[in-house]
Amino acid sequence: MKRAFFILLVLLLISFLTQGQIAVGDVFTLQSCNAINADGKIFITKANKDIVIPILGYYMGKPEASFNDIITYYNGFEGKDNNPFIEVEGTAQDGDFDFSKKSQSKSIPLLNSIGGLDVTNIADGLAKFLVKRTKEELNVAFFSKLKETFNSSKYRDLRTLFPNTWLLLDAIGDEIYNYNKYLQNLKEAFMADIQVLDETLPGIIPNHAVYFNEHFGLAVGLRTSCYVTKSLRDQVNPGEILNDYPMEFLIKENGTGYFNKNYSGAIQVLQLVSESLRDNTGKEEQYWIDIAKVKELVKSKPVFKVYLGLLYQVAKGDRFKNIPFESGSFTSLMDSIRFDTDYDAYRNYIVSFMLRVNKISEMVRNFSKPAGDSIAFENYARYFSTTVDMLEYSTKVCELPHFKNVIKVNLHDSLRNFFMIAYETSDLATAINRRNYASAVNHAVVIYNLVRTKPLNDSYEKCYLKDRTMGQTTALYDSLVLSRDMMQNLAKYGAFMATIAVAKNSDEVEQAIEAAALPSGSSRIKRESAMNVSLNAYTGLFMAHEKIPGVKDDLVINNYGVAAPVGAALSFGVHHWSLSLFVSLIDIGALASFRFVASNDSVSQVPTIQLKDILSPGLFFSIGIPKCPLSVNLGAQIGPNLRKVYVEDPNKKGTYINAYQDNIYLRFSASLVVDIPIFNFYTRTKN
Repeated sequence: MKRAFFILLVLLLISFLTQGQIAVGDVFTLQSCNAINADGKIFITKANKDIVIPILGYYMGKPEASFNDIITYYNGFEGKDNNPFIEVEGTAQDGDFDFSKKSQSKSIPLLNSIGGLDVTNIADGLAKFLVKRTKEELNVAFFSKLKETFNSSKYRDLRTLFPNTWLLLDAIGDEIYNYNKYLQNLKEAFMADIQVLDETLPGIIPNHAVYFNEHFGLAVGLRTSCYVTKSLRDQVNPGEILNDYPMEFLIKENGTGYFNKNYSGAIQVLQLVSESLRDNTGKEEQYWIDIAKVKELVKSKPVFKVYLGLLYQVAKGDRFKNIPFESGSFTSLMDSIRFDTDYDAYRNYIVSFMLRVNKISEMVRNFSKPAGDSIAFENYARYFSTTVDMLEYSTKVCELPHFKNVIKVNLHDSLRNFFMIAYETSDLATAINRRNYASAVNHAVVIYNLVRTKPLNDSYEKCYLKDRTMGQTTALYDSLVLSRDMMQNLAKYGAFMATIAVAKNSDEVEQAIEAAALPSGSSRIKRESAMNVSLNAYTGLFMAHEKIPGVKDDLVINNYGVAAPVGAALSFGVHHWSLSLFVSLIDIGALASFRFVASNDSVSQVPTIQLKDILSPGLFFSIGIPKCPLSVNLGAQIGPNLRKVYVEDPNKKGTYINAYQDNIYLRFSASLVVDIPIFNFYTRTKN
């Protein structure tokens, strides 16, 4: 018996010593990680929390304790310490707030019992639904706005540039909310329209007849540029393009003649020279004679003199009719030529022209040879640019002897915008040929700016500086604003169409829609009803001041993030606006924020969530914005305990953490949210 008692005593002693050794070791561990400060307090930081929290949790009988569990247990409630020797301070796991020693949160028995319900699946399912519905609302709003913009007479240029898209949107009509059904048709319409942008651009000229009559040179530049690029894409030889250039492009619609006789004369001189240098050997790909023959032609003065004589005769014929300029004609200028002194200038003009067309001839020959797509695309790019360069060379005619007597301005400088349009259109055609539709849209936007927005802006600035009270100023400003809006819509919707046109699968289409969908166009029940009562959710961004007991914070705005309150709404429609009183019951903003980032089935289940974690009673005043699903919410709520759901280790699956705030706190917030009625209890229509 004594022996048994002795053995028991030894076991108890060993047990006591063992416990003491563990405590001593843990104290030294706490000391080594700088958790014990000079006052003997234990201070938890982000750097040491993974060591300190498990140790303190072990001694309170809860190894899995959280930071807030530690604070609550050791510091106690209302000044009653659970341990007179241990005092804990530090920061929350998410680093948002510092907590004082004495937590002021009070337990509410009823909430404690009901709040312990496991609502993880319900909360997470609701978060997924709200995220999905939010995206759908914005997508529907985007397509509704797209259709509305195309139907507006203010933006008729969009209908001109994208005729297939407009016809399809018009046919879809009120079923635009079911846009998914028509995505493939829309994709084909988008592609068909973008592929011929360089053909449809001149169609905007009749849409603004008065403007382009006043800026006729821009109309000429746009028509000429698109004529050239379309002809080149149709594989028309540049020589034929020049020879068949529609001179009616240069004639004003009011029948007053050429908008600029100097330029029309320069084009005709170029046509005359081009036609005189044609190859007559019958080779299909050889439009002009070789450069070697041209050099041989101009090398001999007598031969070149005869050549000029023949040009003179052709210029007098029925086709060219002497080639009139603003003052005089080409034939009258030739009458003034002193051949011996002017020989070099005219020889150089002919040779320079042939150097340009020789480059074109080489490209035409190269196109007949098989080549990879990338080589062909680059050849086309140079082909377009070189052809425009040949047309630009026509302005050099004013530098010839005696031409300066009839062309009083620098023709090249006066037509600078003309050739800016031409080169930009060349780049547009090249982008289409490369199937780089996004780049094609960008060039179309630049061209629109050159022919409409920039000239209007220049005119407005001149008019404003001249007389700020003129009625014309207001009219110009209105036109300028409308043109800017049109250009922005062209950039916005054109970029969207380009992305959809080249999307390889449904995922890329979805990403393109989500990237383009801006809040502008759905959610009408509240706005169009006299009164509506609904179970409602709002998802969006908030800014807030949060008042947390025991935490001093002088900042007016001390928190922001994703809000997703759910509750009851009483709404009234007023002139397409809605005014609502919204009583929130829960807020799953933390889950919604997580699901916006990781909204796919491969994401692991979030950790357990209890009802008390998402309870968030509050009262809000909500203003619904017309023609869109957005609302502005102002109000106050008891903030939800669930603060954040995050990934502890991105390299490991399933390591999702819930971060809590155990103190009861008030949140005063302003938010921009998507209005999502979940269920309508009652709706009274307007009389």
